[in-house]
Amino acid sequence: MARPLALLLVLLLAACGSPQTQYFSLQPVSPGDAAAVLAGAAPAKVAPIVIRHVILPATLDRLSMVSVGSQGELVISDRNRWAAPLDGMVQSTLAAELATLLPGEVVMPGDPVAAGQTRVLAVTIRSFAGDPGGRVTLAADWFLLRDGKPIPGLAGSKTIFIRARSGSADAVVPAMSHALFLLSQDIAERVRNAAHARTIMRR
Repeated sequence: MARPLALLLVLLLAACGSPQTQYFSLQPVSPGDAAAVLAGAAPAKVAPIVIRHVILPATLDRLSMVSVGSQGELVISDRNRWAAPLDGMVQSTLAAELATLLPGEVVMPGDPVAAGQTRVLAVTIRSFAGDPGGRVTLAADWFLLRDGKPIPGLAGSKTIFIRARSGSADAVVPAMSHALFLLSQDIAERVRNAAHARTIMRR
């Protein structure tokens, strides 16, 4: 009887000493930041943009948060976890940012799409993590498709660095959200410039 009780005591002590799991989610930037970018923007009557494809490396596409170690190795956290699948959070965050930056042009994930032609945004994430010093790196490729074919001039490759206040998850996750905001800015600028160029050519 003493042995089972001793084993139970060891298990209880181990449970008490284990770190508590924390859950994090990506969020769009504050409305104030977006409002500054949107000054003078007006809704456009064009084919809606649907974000259907966000591809992440298998090393990042997990519920446990992944960071870059001091030697460049990937470190999988045993206590910090994403509140939802990372690819879905990237998709919904980018959609929310683009819906603000391109009023009237973006369909949120899960919303019905009106019959007719749409533009599909495909995003491939090559790197998306923080390091012990708090530097967040987002490297992504993106392109717009219409009828399954790339739209000329509407593709890009972007590497973004954000310096968080520390390497803790509490600081890194908001920096990751801000990196997605900067990526959405790049996409929105390309889309607006392409629309402006088409308008000039039709004149």
